[in-house]
Amino acid sequence: MRYKGLKGKAWDALRHYVYQRDNYTCVTCGRSRDQGYQIQAGHYLPMGSVGSNNKLSWDEFNIHAQCAKCNSTGQGEQELMASHIQRTYGKKKLTELKSRRYKVDPIKNWQIIIDYYNEIRSKLR
Repeated sequence: MRYKGLKGKAWDALRHYVYQRDNYTCVTCGRSRDQGYQIQAGHYLPMGSVGSNNKLSWDEFNIHAQCAKCNSTGQGEQELMASHIQRTYGKKKLTELKSRRYKVDPIKNWQIIIDYYNEIRSKLR
């Protein structure tokens, strides 16, 4: 597990929602879990640059399913990810994500994230 305690449970709820939403398919290259590829939760704006407790790192529009190659060796394929975000959610959403890059906006209650993503995951089933 990447994190412990409530933060770990929040991360599990969010990443499993992302996997379901994106049908376990890499949004940057199209590889899927069904083809035997490992799928990860990739960030458009990486946690390392915005902070792991910052709300932007936990924003579902900033996180998408990616295969291990795109997310790791491809360093997130940020240009392809940006294209996906703009195509899927519009230019306004992409601009909004970029504008939040340097904003400090800490998460104060992990349980809210857990409850929210568990609830919307149950609706996807």
